[in-house]
Amino acid sequence: MNKIYPVAELSGLLEDDLQILNFRFAYKGRLMWPYIRGILMQSAVIEMFQWDFPIGQKKKIIPKDIIPYGLNVLTKNPFRPIRSTTSDIIFFSSSIVNVLSEDGVYVNRLYDHFALDFQESSLIIEDSLSKQFRFMTPRQCPHVRYNDWILIHSLLKSKVFKKNTSDLTTIDHLLNFLKKRLPLALNDALWANMSSVLNLISGLLPYLDEYYQRLFRILEPKIVFLEDASYGHKCHILNAAHEMGLMTGEFQHGAFHKNHFAYIYNNLLNSEYVNYLPRYLMSYGEYWRHFPKTSSEIVTIGNPYIIEYTKNIMIKPKAKEQILFISGGSKTTLLNESLVYLINELGSDQYEFVIRPHPAEYNFITERYSSMISRGDVKISIDNLFASLSKADKIVSFESSTVLFEALVFDNQIFLHNRADVSYFIDPDIFSPFQSKEELLSMILSPPTRKYSSGSMWDPFWKENFRRFIFDQFGLKNTTIV
Repeated sequence: MNKIYPVAELSGLLEDDLQILNFRFAYKGRLMWPYIRGILMQSAVIEMFQWDFPIGQKKKIIPKDIIPYGLNVLTKNPFRPIRSTTSDIIFFSSSIVNVLSEDGVYVNRLYDHFALDFQESSLIIEDSLSKQFRFMTPRQCPHVRYNDWILIHSLLKSKVFKKNTSDLTTIDHLLNFLKKRLPLALNDALWANMSSVLNLISGLLPYLDEYYQRLFRILEPKIVFLEDASYGHKCHILNAAHEMGLMTGEFQHGAFHKNHFAYIYNNLLNSEYVNYLPRYLMSYGEYWRHFPKTSSEIVTIGNPYIIEYTKNIMIKPKAKEQILFISGGSKTTLLNESLVYLINELGSDQYEFVIRPHPAEYNFITERYSSMISRGDVKISIDNLFASLSKADKIVSFESSTVLFEALVFDNQIFLHNRADVSYFIDPDIFSPFQSKEELLSMILSPPTRKYSSGSMWDPFWKENFRRFIFDQFGLKNTTIV
C-alpha cells in the first residue's frame, strides 16, 4: 500500500523551491511544467490508490463526418467575423460540454446561458470532439466559431519548419528532475507520454502564440474565458491574452475539493506562475470558495444550466423505485460486483437498476458492462444527466463525483462508499456513507431519515451575478431581453 500524499504535499515536494521554473522552452522562455502538471498529478493519485486502469481513449471516427467537419473548420474559423456583433467576451470551450436538448439542438452547458445573455457581444470558440473530426451541431447559440483552424495550421507549420533542438535536452532534464523528486514510481509509458506532450508543444508553441495574439488583435476582447484554464495544458492562450493586457477567467465546471490539483498551489503563487493561471475563477456558489488555493480571484456566479433545468422539471410517477449507479470510470469491477449482489438480494419486482457510465466510458460500454447488460434487469443510461437524476429515487456511487452534488438539487437519496480514496477528495458525510455492500443493502431497505442540503453550493442568481461582474469590470450591459 502506497503512502497517501495530499496534493499540497506533492506539489510542495515538486515546486516549493521553484527549481521547477528553470525548465523552459526556447520560445520566449515559456515554462514547460504547466503542460504536464496535470498528467503527473492525476497519475500519482491513480498510483497511490491503485485504481482500475484509467479510462481509455478509443475514438470512433465516422467517415461521413469528415466533409462537414472540413467545411465547418473553413467557414467557421475564428478569424471570420460575425456581422453586427462584437467579441467583447470570448469563451474557449471543448465540445464535450455540449448536451443534446429536447429540441434537437446542442446546448453548451458551461457557456450558452452566459453567451445568450450577452448575445451581441459574445463569441464561443470550440474545439472539435477529440480525435473524432466532429463538431456538435446544430447549436443553440448562433455565435460559435471553431478553434480547429488554429490547431491545424499550427500543426502543419510545426511539421514544415524546424523546432529548437535545445528543447529536447531540457525536456529530458525536466523529466529526470521529476523522477527524482516524486515519491511514487510511475510506469515508463506515462513518462513517455509526458515527453511526447512536451515535444509536441515545443513545435506548436510559436505558431499557437502567433495565431492567438493575431486573433485577439482582430477581435479586441475585454475578457477571455478558457475552459480548464487552471489545468495548464492550454496556458498558451492565457499567455497570449496576458501579454496583450487582457483579462482572463475560468468557469467552475466540476467540484472544487481539498485535493484538486488544478486549484492547489503553494509557493508557485509567489512566482511568474501566476501568469499561467486565469485572473478570475467563477464559482457555482459560496460553498466552493474556500477550496481553491490559487492566485485567481474567486467570483460567485452560479450554474445556470442546473438552475434553469430544475425550474421546469416534472417528476412522473413510476411503478418501481429506481436505483441509479454513478460510475467515475475507475471502479467498474466493484460497481458490477455490488450491483449483482443488490439485484440478488432485492430482486427486480420493486426496483429498477440503472448504470450511468462516465462520458469517457461511452465507447467502452460493451467491454465494461456487457455482463450487466446481458442480465436483462440492468439498464444503461447515457441520456441527459439531469434527466437521469430526476428519474432516480436512490443514487449509489463508489467514487467522488460532481454528479453527487448535482443530485442534491433533485432531492435524491445519495449513498457514497466511504473509503480513503473518496474522503481524499470530498467529505462522505455530506451524503449517506456506507462501508460495505451489506451496509448499503441495509440502508436501501431502511433509508436514513436525514435531509440533505445543497446550501450555498448553487447560487440561483447567476444572471444578476454575471451581469454585475461584466458591468463592474468592463462597463458592458446585456442587450438581450430575458
